[in-house]
Amino acid sequence: MDNKSVLYQLMDTRMGEALHKITKEDTAFMQTKEKADKYAAKLASLNLPEETMRLIDQYVNERSANWVRYGELAYMLGFSDCKELLLGSRHIPEMKDED
Repeated sequence: MDNKSVLYQLMDTRMGEALHKITKEDTAFMQTKEKADKYAAKLASLNLPEETMRLIDQYVNERSANWVRYGELAYMLGFSDCKELLLGSRHIPEMKDED
């Protein structure tokens, strides 16, 4: 997606300050953050070699970056779908029941 588009700039703005405020108020988000902090403390207490810790850190950072990008794309897709629905410029397929 073009990072100069209005949609991209809106996503960048909303996923900054506004998202930070919402996550601080979200119980589920804060619970998973606390769990992650506990795991980080346990990991630190293992006194693993620096190279091993660096490898774990790189792995976790890349996985996190991947999920962050997934969230960004989902946000942009959802916003784009809303725009299409409101403007009626393109047909969005109906969801089918899985009965």
